[in-house]
Amino acid sequence: MSEQMKKDYLYQELKNGIVSGTYAANAKLPKEFELAEQYGVARGTLRMALQQLENEQLIERVKGQGTYVRKKAPESRAVITYLLPCPDYMTKNGSFAFRHRMAMEGVMKRCQELNCRMETIAVSPTNSLNDIDWRQLEHLDSESRVIISAGWFFPLFDFLKKRRCKVFCGCNHNIRLSDPFEPIPPERHPSRDWFWHTDDAAYSYELAVGKLWGKGCRSIAVASNWLDQPKGIPLQGYRDGLRAYGLKRDLRWELTPKLPPWPYLKEGLVKWYKKEKFDGLLLCPRPEDVPYGEVYSNEILGLPETVKIILVNCVPELSFKYGNLPMVYFDWFDHGYQAVTELMAKPFIPREKIIKPLFSQRNSMMHFVENEQFAIEMS
Repeated sequence: MSEQMKKDYLYQELKNGIVSGTYAANAKLPKEFELAEQYGVARGTLRMALQQLENEQLIERVKGQGTYVRKKAPESRAVITYLLPCPDYMTKNGSFAFRHRMAMEGVMKRCQELNCRMETIAVSPTNSLNDIDWRQLEHLDSESRVIISAGWFFPLFDFLKKRRCKVFCGCNHNIRLSDPFEPIPPERHPSRDWFWHTDDAAYSYELAVGKLWGKGCRSIAVASNWLDQPKGIPLQGYRDGLRAYGLKRDLRWELTPKLPPWPYLKEGLVKWYKKEKFDGLLLCPRPEDVPYGEVYSNEILGLPETVKIILVNCVPELSFKYGNLPMVYFDWFDHGYQAVTELMAKPFIPREKIIKPLFSQRNSMMHFVENEQFAIEMS
């Protein structure tokens, strides 16, 4: 290893120790010869690393006394750090960007109430895990309060743990590693150190099956992504629902990213219904499946009114408009609101909280509204 590489490594190790609180504010660092011996570097290499830390005002070298960790200037207000995948993410179409917008609204609302400040960090200029801009994260330390909204940010977990940040992590209950359908091993799961706000996404499908069964459906189909994966959320939840209600028919249509955009969804549903004659449908459309009129209905999807439909989880932004089909969903505004509440709590208490989905009957389908007269008046 070259001296430059040794210096960079030593600088990063010492910096991590300072920002994480291992070396407390005002604490005196070990003597130069002790640090050099500890890290196996020449004293000249050590001094270059110390000089870089001093330039960043992380340490102060006092002649004749030693080297001290500088006390961090107090922030006038607490800061909530909200991580985004890339700079233009909030302007994208589709369900995931919409979730971020809803969650951020909740974050800003709670920050305003508690008089704390919010900052956003786009961790990648290109929305790629192979292109993370670590410079944007360098200021995070043990006083930082960070909101993670998806398992996509997993490559940052070790960094945030080393910095001892307070983290609110909101993800599906089977958050993924490099293999997208293998859960994180318990020893690597950070929930013991963080607040883990866990959406039971699989239960969304089971809940939808139950709602359809309650309305008399006995042949319930599902159109969603990841249905070809044995450990995938949609398949797991759908099959749990079938078992729970004693249903035998397993009708699935995998909506892969390679399928053409709208109106392919409608054309496919029409053909599928003619073949299978299902009476209930769980639909989790892709962002590419937004109808031209931007509102879902049986007519727009090419299905008879006798087929009861529920939208599940990953629905495009405009499916939240008034007049759409019934829907199983998570309250993303509340996710953001609760994130700030937990991060600002004194003391911060790491734990895991399982969040169940909600069901909205909407008003466009009378057979899903208990008060049919009300539905007629609102149509």
